[in-house]
Amino acid sequence: MQFDLTEEQTMLLDALVAITGEGAEPERCVDRYIVDPALEEQLHDAGFFSLAQHGYSTLEAALVAIGIGKLPVCVEAASSLLIGPLLAETVRRPIAIVRGSLASIATRPIRFLPGANTLVVLADDQVSLIELQPEDVQACTTHYAYPYGVLAPAALERAKAVDVSADELSRRYRLAIAAEITGAADAALQRTLRQVKEREQFGKPIGAFQAVQHRLAMAATSVEACRVLTLRAADGGDASDAAAAAGYAQEMARQLTFDLHQFSGAMGLTLEYPLHLWTYRIRALQAELGGSQEQFAASVDLARPPSKIRGE
Repeated sequence: MQFDLTEEQTMLLDALVAITGEGAEPERCVDRYIVDPALEEQLHDAGFFSLAQHGYSTLEAALVAIGIGKLPVCVEAASSLLIGPLLAETVRRPIAIVRGSLASIATRPIRFLPGANTLVVLADDQVSLIELQPEDVQACTTHYAYPYGVLAPAALERAKAVDVSADELSRRYRLAIAAEITGAADAALQRTLRQVKEREQFGKPIGAFQAVQHRLAMAATSVEACRVLTLRAADGGDASDAAAAAGYAQEMARQLTFDLHQFSGAMGLTLEYPLHLWTYRIRALQAELGGSQEQFAASVDLARPPSKIRGE
């Protein structure tokens, strides 16, 4: 199954590339992640975080989320693009999201919490929002290529339940995970392809060896399957498809990240080499919403007739 972009979708992605500049790599990276407030402001001013307000569909939002996920810089985009439209227009991004009861999230590191203006809390069948102040968040250090922070307990007192379907929010959360992994995986693969063409062993590029080519072909197939599943789920609106897309993305990432770092040799183990800017985002996303096994189980349950789910 292939997706042929419409003329409008092509123009949208071309406009994104015009701003991001194809995501040029940093000359040297010794940080676990890179932020670029100026680029984020450009994307905001160009309306990329408010596509739904301009009549774009969830499919276009997923396409842009994948495109931004390819960047070496860390930008909160997927939640704003895919979850933001469910919330009131007055809700300010960047958006952090976490699943769990209010009592359970007080000491949990939450992705994108530092710098976020809104925290979305998904707890079973209830969605709550917390408008964040700088003093609500304590940044923490992790091995992952995202900013993480811990929420101050006092902020929980300002949590407000909102009239948003928890099921629909879960579907879009899964789409966001799949889109972010797809973008990061594609960029990591492209960076590795450059490396195997430039690095030589035994007098020839390592990409010329058949065993390497086979594994790279498998990696490329996995990334393309991830993209197709994500776009299919975004276009069709089916909750089971969204869970399957997230589950596949989380599962295929295990072998993909291992292979890409191995092909990069010793450079793949250093912060100076930028591969970790994508692969360590993927590592973080592998565990969200319970990981691939929970997504696959949810996909099966969501595909069953309602009577089967209830056991009737």
